[in-house]
Amino acid sequence: MVAAFAAVAFPAGIGARTAERGIVHPFGGWPLRGLFDSVLSPLVRWDGFWYLRIAEHGYQTHVEALRGGRVFFPLYPLLVRGAGGFADNGVALIAAVVISLAALAVGLTLLHRLTAMELGGRAADATVLLLAFAPVAFFFSAPYTESLFLVLSVGAFLAARRGRWALAGLAAGAASGTRSTGALLLLPLLILYLYGPRADRESPPARPGWRALIPRHAVRPDILWLVLAPVGIVAFSLYLRESTGDALAWAHFQPLFGRRAIEWPTETVRQAAVAGFHALKGDGSHLYRGPILVESVYLPAALVATVGVFRRLPFAYGAYSLTALLLAISSPAYPEPLRSLPRLLLPVFPLTMWLASWTERRGITRGAIVASGAALAVLTAAFASWQPYV
Repeated sequence: MVAAFAAVAFPAGIGARTAERGIVHPFGGWPLRGLFDSVLSPLVRWDGFWYLRIAEHGYQTHVEALRGGRVFFPLYPLLVRGAGGFADNGVALIAAVVISLAALAVGLTLLHRLTAMELGGRAADATVLLLAFAPVAFFFSAPYTESLFLVLSVGAFLAARRGRWALAGLAAGAASGTRSTGALLLLPLLILYLYGPRADRESPPARPGWRALIPRHAVRPDILWLVLAPVGIVAFSLYLRESTGDALAWAHFQPLFGRRAIEWPTETVRQAAVAGFHALKGDGSHLYRGPILVESVYLPAALVATVGVFRRLPFAYGAYSLTALLLAISSPAYPEPLRSLPRLLLPVFPLTMWLASWTERRGITRGAIVASGAALAVLTAAFASWQPYV
């Protein structure tokens, strides 16, 4: 409702200038065209445009103007195409939104089970609500990969905790075909396999000192299922090598989106501090001041939450949160060093699990949900009106 209102009430931002109308407003000859257009079209913004184009036309590696599509991983657009996206742009948009919402529903269900296993039922309830009303949770409804990645990554963790290693490996492999961060799941899954906790084997007592580094569980053939974790990114790279001659095109074309080079996280933090200082002073383009300030708040909050995950949850959760955060800040964009940080951290569920446990212990969960929901409404309006919150 907020997106539909904002799309007509506020002037369109900079992103609307290059939007392809056939994808953003695809219901030209449909019955009830106005209803579909009002409800669904405000969700097609920024990267969502690319996913829908790939779903309908593929990567079109022979078309130079579309080379930017190579940075977007294939599983989500493949699912959209399989669900009817081959028909036309309107069907593709409906299929994309249905897939996103269905994946979100399943993902939140699995997350509730996983959180209840680790932190108890009250924290599980709070985790689901805080994630559903996160300030950038509108990405869960849009033609983006956040919902699909959430269900796959949570599913991989839950399967590993229950000792179902084939399912864990398959889910992680699908996640790495959804976005590059999926390959990081190999690390926490290995930690859970070797050190636990896991439901299929009783964990021996922790060893003191350096002996804690010795695996607590013996290696068995079922560990080979975890080799599937990077299969998605490997398969996509092989496809790009055959079609473009560049297996790492998904990384090499990032400069088209402002990400010019890989940097040490400390350098990104330095650039972000400078950008935040100038944004507070009112310097630079007004288009990026809001996103820069929002991202400047997210980074220290994510750092605090990551420390909290290490202290409150099993080590595998902290390892995953830390590596995901470091990857998210390893490629600064210009002129917005932390571009997309809130979106990239949205499906990193251990951060929300810790936040839920923290708010529950202090009795402020309801207030946190209300405040987060208010921020969600504001940022949804900004997103729907083509402001650069991507």
